[in-house]
Amino acid sequence: MTEHWVMPAEWQPHERTWMAWMEEDYSAESTRASAERMHLAWAKVANTVVDFEPVTMLVSAEHEAEARSYLDSRVEILLAKIDDGWMRDSGPTFVKSGDALAAVDWLFNA
Repeated sequence: MTEHWVMPAEWQPHERTWMAWMEEDYSAESTRASAERMHLAWAKVANTVVDFEPVTMLVSAEHEAEARSYLDSRVEILLAKIDDGWMRDSGPTFVKSGDALAAVDWLFNA
């Protein structure tokens, strides 16, 4: 019998939220002030979510101190070389088959 893998809907119960630290401001008007606003907003999301479930933040080693200065100490930091803060576009997609869990590594084409 072939295994049937499904991607759970984003509203279904899950064990943790995965995020990636936004290393640079992608806006056209990128300034030190806009980068500060970006980091404050990104941290606010993680710091709010961690009140309800575990959060793991992928952070490049060179940005670890910066991320720690913004993030609640309950946010787990996992050092990983990243090049994009949008995990939906660059991170794995988690799929399930019964009790089995796997991560799909795929290329986002946008």
